[in-house]
Amino acid sequence: MAVKIALILLVQLLKTFLGYFSLVPGASGGVLFNAVTTGAILGDLPTGLMLGGTYELMNIGLNPLGESVVPNYNLGSIVGVFFAITVNKEFGTAMGIVVATLATMLNTFVQYLSLPFKSWMEKALANHEWKKVETIEFLNWFPAFIVGTAIPVAVVCALGQPAAEAIMNFIPEWVTHGFSVAGNALPALGFAIVLRSLSVEKNIEYLIIGFALFAFAGIGTVGATLFGVALALLKYKQAKDLKAVEANAGAGGVGDE
Repeated sequence: MAVKIALILLVQLLKTFLGYFSLVPGASGGVLFNAVTTGAILGDLPTGLMLGGTYELMNIGLNPLGESVVPNYNLGSIVGVFFAITVNKEFGTAMGIVVATLATMLNTFVQYLSLPFKSWMEKALANHEWKKVETIEFLNWFPAFIVGTAIPVAVVCALGQPAAEAIMNFIPEWVTHGFSVAGNALPALGFAIVLRSLSVEKNIEYLIIGFALFAFAGIGTVGATLFGVALALLKYKQAKDLKAVEANAGAGGVGDE
């Protein structure tokens, strides 16, 4: 198990490292990536994919705007999938939410680790030492990764199944049940946030079709998605043809005049 934990940390290290060279924010992966890679390393990719999607939905709409600190589901997804595979799904889901929530305090502490680097960077900027500025900026992420990701993951996962079962037996059943209920409710909240941002009221008919296909026709998510893509293409072609007709009509009208 120690080797697998080391591989999980190595993947996270490479992901964070490559994130600083990516021109697209978040291109190196996020919550879903963490869960899927953790599941693959532990030999249970379906669980990683399933819990990764659940945590990703919980993470939707959570942005650390200003000085706000939000639950760290990047860390919670790793721990959640680990315990979901080594103990059971319910306990893993609850652990992921708990760790993501408690990590808000850790994130606040991690931000202080960058203060010395910012001070060194200001001095380098004042002296026009541009290469030194780049070096300091590159090294800035490493202490935060060690304290904010490597140590928590290594410590929590190294406790293993016996410690997890002891914690599960110590925590009252109503608490774990509450986390389970919250875990099932939060994806619905994530969907609601997404639907609100998509102005669904303008295309409510497509939402109804998708819901009916999934709930009553027994068609899965992939099938409903394909129906949605087909309807979107149909609407796009109709709009394109309408513009062509309007353009031809306008051109004909000008010619007649």
